[in-house]
Amino acid sequence: MPNKSLVAECFELSLVLEHSMRAYYRTMAKRFSNSLPIHDFLSLMAVDETKHIALLEKMRLAAHPTSWTHEALSAVLEDLFKLSHLIDQAVACEGDNFLEVFEQIGRIESSKINDAFIMLTLGLPPGPGIHVDPKALIQDHLKKIGGLGLKMTAKEMRNLKPIFMGAGV
Repeated sequence: MPNKSLVAECFELSLVLEHSMRAYYRTMAKRFSNSLPIHDFLSLMAVDETKHIALLEKMRLAAHPTSWTHEALSAVLEDLFKLSHLIDQAVACEGDNFLEVFEQIGRIESSKINDAFIMLTLGLPPGPGIHVDPKALIQDHLKKIGGLGLKMTAKEMRNLKPIFMGAGV
C-alpha cells in the first residue's frame, strides 16, 4: 500500500502537467489565430484540459492510498516525469509551423499521460459533481486529435500542407 505522500505527489504532478498542457494549447491557439480550423482545434484541446483538471481536482479529494499499489503509483510517477520533458520541449518550440506543433501534440497525447489520468480517476468513489466517465473523456480527447490526422502517414501529413498554408506552414 502506497503512502499518502506518493498519492499526493502523483495528483500534484498530474495537475501541473494538465495545467501546462492547457496553457500550451491556449498559447498555440493564439499563435495560429489566423487559421480558424487550427485555432478552433487548439481551443477545444484547451477546454478538454480544463475538464481533466476539474476531474483530477475532484478525484484528488476522494483519493485514498488503498486504491492503488505502491508499484503502480511509482510507475505512474515515473511516466509523468518523462512526460514533463516532452511538454517542456513542446513549450520551447517557437516556430509557426503547425505540422511541427501537431507532431509535438501527438507525442504528448499518445504518451502515458492518458493512462495516468485514467488510473488516477477510475475506480474511486464518485464525489459531489463527478458525473464524467474518465475513459470517455480521454477517448473524446483523442478523437479530436485523430480527427485532425494523428494516425496519418507522413505523406498524408504533407498533403495537409495546403490546408494550413494560412497558418505559417
